[in-house]
Parts: sequence; C-alpha cells; structure tokens
Amino acid sequence: MGLEHSSIFIIKPEGYDRRESIRRFIRRHSQLEIVDAKSAMLDQTDVENIFTDDFNTPLARAIASHVVGRTVEIGLVSVEPDSELDVTRELLGVCGEHFDPALCAQNTVRFQYGLNECADYGGVKYHLNAIHKASANEREGATRWCIERFFTI
Repeated sequence: MGLEHSSIFIIKPEGYDRRESIRRFIRRHSQLEIVDAKSAMLDQTDVENIFTDDFNTPLARAIASHVVGRTVEIGLVSVEPDSELDVTRELLGVCGEHFDPALCAQNTVRFQYGLNECADYGGVKYHLNAIHKASANEREGATRWCIERFFTI
C-alpha cells in the first residue's frame, strides 16, 4: 500500500461512540478499504501534523481545544492501486464536503452522524461534524504521520 493510494480519517469525540456504525457507513457508501482503525488521544504535536491546512489559524486552536486529550479514532484507508479512484476524492465524497453537516449531501458521514450544533472555542465557531478527512494538501503528510505514530504496517 503506497502513500499515493492511502489517506486517513479521524472520528472526532462527538462521533466516537458511533465509530463502528461510521466505519460500516464508509464501507457501504464508498470504494475505500479501511486498512486499520485505532483509538487514540491526540496531543498538540499530532494536531499540528495532521490538520496542516489550518496550522497557525484560529481554527487550528479550536481543533486542538476540541480533540487534544479526548479519545478519537484514526482510520487508515486505501483504494486499489490499479483503480482509477482518487483516495482523497473518494474520502471527501463519503465524509462530506462542508464543515456544517446540514450542508452536506444526505449520503455522507457528516450529514448522518454530525450534530447540528457548534462548539465555541475562543470565539471560533466549530462544527461538530463527527469526522475529519485529510484534504488533498495535507493527505500525504498527515497519512505518513499517522502511520508512523499510530499504525504498525
């Protein structure tokens, strides 16, 4: 499994109790293989290496406030190397394209499992959308970080 065919998702604290159902949803509504999934508690260094699109922004501080020291599940997914699928696109399609679950398509994790509410972290509105998926920009680095830190492959 090469990095170009792999990515990660994180089931956030508000979705953690429904993680098995979320994994079933991902399997049923995408062509992704869930290679592994592990419960973990992220620290600040993890946040800085996984949520790199938001580094040094108010949103990054809200993300850290929301996930650091709380149990999440990190999932490692892949697509078949010989398929035409783009792992980032496939993950985005099943997770949802918007932060706000209400704006996501109905057949997405965020619409089905996200909460229709926000948390306020220092004046930053943070949608409780149940899942993070690595973006195209952060996918390779975040996936490498998670494999080295949380998974033995």
